[in-house]
Amino acid sequence: MSDETRLTNLFYRLLTFTAAAFVVTVFALVAAAFGDHQAPMNLWFNRNAGTLLSVEVALTLLLGMAAMAVDRIQARRARPDDKVAPADDAEC
Repeated sequence: MSDETRLTNLFYRLLTFTAAAFVVTVFALVAAAFGDHQAPMNLWFNRNAGTLLSVEVALTLLLGMAAMAVDRIQARRARPDDKVAPADDAEC
């Protein structure tokens, strides 16, 4: 399968989205720390920031693992005839 016809891994696109959401959330938290402490957005962050960041980190980790797993499966299917010998660490 050539590079042009190879399907794009959907997990990488989702991973990019969750990582970007994490960065935007961190920037918003930093901006809220310097803003009005009684602003509705700042109050919402005070209540939900831990949960929001935890969910974003968990999704980023899960999607990253899934993206790497799918990429490995696609790479192995692209070259079914290649036999890779296991590394022998005893010789080092």
